[in-house]
Amino acid sequence: MQANAGLAKSNADLLEALTEDLTNEVYDCMVCYDTVKARDSIWNCGVCFAPFHLKCVSKWAARSQDTNATDPTRSMESWRCPGCQSTNESAPYEYLCFCGKTVNPQRNPYGCPHSCGQTCGKDRRCAHKCPLPCHPGPCPPCEFMASPIACFCGKGELVVRCTEVARIDFMPSCGQTCTRLLDCGNHTCTMLCHPPPCHPCSETVAVKCFCGADSKDVPCGQSPDGFSCGKKCEFTYACGVHTCDRPCHAEPHQDTEICPLDPSVVTRCPCSKHSVEELTAGKTPRTSCEQPVITCKETCRMPLPCGHECADLCHTGPCDPCPLLVSRKCRCGKETIKIRCKNLDCDPVTGEPLAPLCARPCGKRLHCRRHQCQDTCCPKSDAEHECDAVCGKTLACKKHPCMMPCGHQGKCHDCVEGVSFDERACNCGRTVQYPPIPCNAPPLKCNYPCTRRRTCGHPTITQHYCHDDSEPCPPCMIFVERRCACGDKIMKNIPCSRQGAPSCGSPCKGRITACDHPCRRVCHTGPCADETHPCVEKCGRVRSSCGHTCQYNCHGTPECPETSYCRTPVTLKCPCGNRVKQSVCGSTRDKPVTTSLTLECDESCNRKRRNERLADALGIDPLAPSAAATSFTFPETLVRAAFRFKDVVAATEATLATLVEEPSTQFYYFPKQRLAASSALIVELATLYGFFAQIIDANVGKPTVVVRRIKDRTPAIPPKLLSKVAEEYDPLAPAVSADIAPAETVETPTAADELLALEPFVPNAILVRGVPLDAELSNIKAILKPICTTMNLAAKLHWITDADFVVSYERMVAWGSIKDKDAEIPSMLADRVNAAMALDLGWASEVVECQILSSRAIRLADKQVLKRDSGTLLTRGTLAQEEGWTTVRQSRNPGIPINDDIAVPGLPLQDNGAASGSGNQKGGASGSQYWFDEE
Repeated sequence: MQANAGLAKSNADLLEALTEDLTNEVYDCMVCYDTVKARDSIWNCGVCFAPFHLKCVSKWAARSQDTNATDPTRSMESWRCPGCQSTNESAPYEYLCFCGKTVNPQRNPYGCPHSCGQTCGKDRRCAHKCPLPCHPGPCPPCEFMASPIACFCGKGELVVRCTEVARIDFMPSCGQTCTRLLDCGNHTCTMLCHPPPCHPCSETVAVKCFCGADSKDVPCGQSPDGFSCGKKCEFTYACGVHTCDRPCHAEPHQDTEICPLDPSVVTRCPCSKHSVEELTAGKTPRTSCEQPVITCKETCRMPLPCGHECADLCHTGPCDPCPLLVSRKCRCGKETIKIRCKNLDCDPVTGEPLAPLCARPCGKRLHCRRHQCQDTCCPKSDAEHECDAVCGKTLACKKHPCMMPCGHQGKCHDCVEGVSFDERACNCGRTVQYPPIPCNAPPLKCNYPCTRRRTCGHPTITQHYCHDDSEPCPPCMIFVERRCACGDKIMKNIPCSRQGAPSCGSPCKGRITACDHPCRRVCHTGPCADETHPCVEKCGRVRSSCGHTCQYNCHGTPECPETSYCRTPVTLKCPCGNRVKQSVCGSTRDKPVTTSLTLECDESCNRKRRNERLADALGIDPLAPSAAATSFTFPETLVRAAFRFKDVVAATEATLATLVEEPSTQFYYFPKQRLAASSALIVELATLYGFFAQIIDANVGKPTVVVRRIKDRTPAIPPKLLSKVAEEYDPLAPAVSADIAPAETVETPTAADELLALEPFVPNAILVRGVPLDAELSNIKAILKPICTTMNLAAKLHWITDADFVVSYERMVAWGSIKDKDAEIPSMLADRVNAAMALDLGWASEVVECQILSSRAIRLADKQVLKRDSGTLLTRGTLAQEEGWTTVRQSRNPGIPINDDIAVPGLPLQDNGAASGSGNQKGGASGSQYWFDEE
């Protein structure tokens, strides 16, 4: 057992645990991590009681003392315990028993090792010593009774165990009323027996002012003789003229008191420098108190309360406040403030000026260590910063706060506000909890079955325990019959506890109240339309502003508000019918369309009328087809290209037709094409429509075709569409159609030349057909790269048409993962590409194996061969036609690397299944050029 595990135990178990571990020799020294055996010399700490090898702890202490030279706060001989880090003043060099009485104790086979066997006798902070034999660990608490202890109030004595006296929170209180005389001298303390001092008296008494005109309640013991209300005394002197002008004061007046202005009293001037006789020499002296007091012409110099002298001339009455600017320490003593003496506050009792106040907040922590002093210019010392708040922490009941003083020692008191003294029983009455019941006690747990009856009247199938009313019973799961929400069907097997009417799944037959449209929801509860399920019908009402049917979604109102413009398409024509334009109505309730939906005739209308008059004069039928229309033909090369790129031709014709009908469009950029043949086809077709077309960015990535209108030339749609001619075109038949201009005579290869001398079919590549035009090359490479890399193939992609490509590969001899399975590579590659592109994404219509022959032809599994002829086109090797493969444009196509970053060893390449000695294999890393490559 490790030492730290023993230290983690409570003190009550530590003695027993150490004794057992040392006896069984399973205790480890925390310095060397070796077992402390019975024959070893040990030293045990007096704080954590952990035993150590004496030699280990001696070395530890020596090293610790060597490091004390760099720490001026520690003595040279001190060192720290390895277990609890307590400081010891001297290093251990003697092997002592646990109680410290015996040096080198003898081993006792019948007792704890390292024990002397004598009585421990250690001090336990009481009058009784430890009675156990010499033992490891702490001494057990004293169970003897302590001497009687007087309580705080002195009325009684407490007899408790020594263990209770040794506790830190032990309070010898008898629980009776204190009854000590408070500082006021009039009342006694009403609190329960408590440690001194008693709190100040909280009683108040009514005290009158000195003049008897006012009274107020003050704390008992303060101002027992009265107070000054601040009003003038107004006592009338014996002269009957003057009254006392002093504020309410404590000295009483005599009824026969002489007026202070009487000539017999005033013998000197107000500043007391000269006598009245000196000032009235040769003059008539004062004979009445009503005559003004004689003053001298010198400075008053009477001392002011602030200590300065009055700077006014000799005068009667009180001196004016001191106007001097002085420097005074503030009340907290941290700042010096310059202030005029007259602005200083004075003590109402002594009249002495008080120290000024600064704006510095105190911020000192109160004794509770939770709050800070919020006073400004606080004069209190650290000991005087007591917190007057209550603790306020939430008690264990989670309802009421602690009412003990803030910062109290120990845990908060138990809640006494919510304690119940009434019995509490469960719902069935068989489990009872007797008082007192703590505040916020958990619901009573009853182990008997619940006896509540269900409101539905069904019996309880599954038993459950008795529970509180706040917890519902499990839902009733008995199946019942209920009518559906629409009321047409009776639904069976519906749980009884299910709320609301069930749905039968049939369409709702109701109509929405707000708009009168039919409800499209299935059988449901509640209204047919709300915020969650709005009406999904179109408005369908006739707009009053234009007479058209509203095509917007339902507005949720009985009538169409017609706030949005009408989107009904209308046809605008000029009076002669030559100009035709498609537009929208655009009418609203506030702005109905009142203008005529007609166009004005322009120059084209005048030209048409002139042509009609000329044709009528010459006897020409304008509706008869013109010679140009009947003689219009397409070049055979263009028709063959259109036969190959049918999708491109159809999309281009639709775009060009739109450009012809919209004269405002001057420029148009066609989407980028994958092959240059597609771009060339678009340029040639746009020229037939009367546009100027050119290819841009041909040397930077994919080329783009841009078309624009030609000045003074109106584009027109040809009388015959190229797409229609391409559908009727037969690439193997001679050009006998009137719509196709015969091409240059090209020697047509025979079937024998096309079929070649067929060798055994050994596939060494794959064909991917039917790739959509919107599939980006980067995405295709991202699909093929992991497949080819996993199979250790350096592959290239060769485009044959806009929708078909060939994947050729090169495999080195050093790659041994599939060395003996060359014939299975094309099949495996085709299966994986088919799964990734055709099955998962739908980006290919078919993925098949093929063989690239030495004659630069591609051979398919059905003995069909594709090769390049002597012209600029490629023809299929058999008579069977297949869309997209009848003709292929010759181009320079060296192939696009798919996984060019694969590590290729510098070894000779294989011949990809071509016939030996063909001479068409090219050395180096560039690979072979095939029938789709330019020589």
